[in-house]
Amino acid sequence: TVIVTPLITFPMIYCKKKISYEIRKGLHYLFYVFAIAMCFHVPPNALPNGGFIAPVLGSCIVLYTLDAMYVYIFMTEKIE
Repeated sequence: TVIVTPLITFPMIYCKKKISYEIRKGLHYLFYVFAIAMCFHVPPNALPNGGFIAPVLGSCIVLYTLDAMYVYIFMTEKIE
């Protein structure tokens, strides 16, 4: 996560106008790497002080994937 977080945030903060939309959109897929790394950040037996991160981010990964698949399959308009 230490490597991925700057790759996600710095281009969005400092280079937003210089980087094309497609590249910025592609950088959002680093969410998968970040979320999976965070799932293993705290052991599940650390409840109630932090062991809940794996199920929470696991459900976020599932929702993000389902949303991306829905948009990819059912997108009705293509903007050029």
